Amino acid sequence: MSSAQARRLAIPAIGKLAGLADPKKAVSAFAPLLNDPHPQVRQYTIKALSAYGTEAAETLGDLQDIADNPVEKEYNRRDAALAENNIREALRIKEEQIEHTCIKCAKIVNHGEYVRSQKMFQRIYCNFATFDKKSVFLVSIHAPHAGSD
Repeated sequence: MSSAQARRLAIPAIGKLAGLADPKKAVSAFAPLLNDPHPQVRQYTIKALSAYGTEAAETLGDLQDIADNPVEKEYNRRDAALAENNIREALRIKEEQIEHTCIKCAKIVNHGEYVRSQKMFQRIYCNFATFDKKSVFLVSIHAPHAGSD
């Protein structure tokens, strides 16, 4: 049995251990195999990474490269695009389940508030946070909300 065949057979076994195996170790073992010279090794790696969801986020760039590569085998391009979508969706779901709080008033912020405040300030603020002119270029004054005086 060639080493490529051994890799091709080992990858699905490790992929099936998603949820049981140490995900960081599994993903770090899989990541270099996305550049394996054998297309079937890449195929099985792509499918296995998809099973690791958010833990495979570090491979999104490589998966996108495979999906966009016109000389890559069609089945790898298709599977890489699917894996990328699955991982991004897992990240989105994970992000929505985390409760973030405003650093000014400790109010739990919704997803929209979180995204806007991260984009504008790289910090977490609710839509009702007030700022003085010294701390931020934007002054936002709203009616007080629950939990503030």
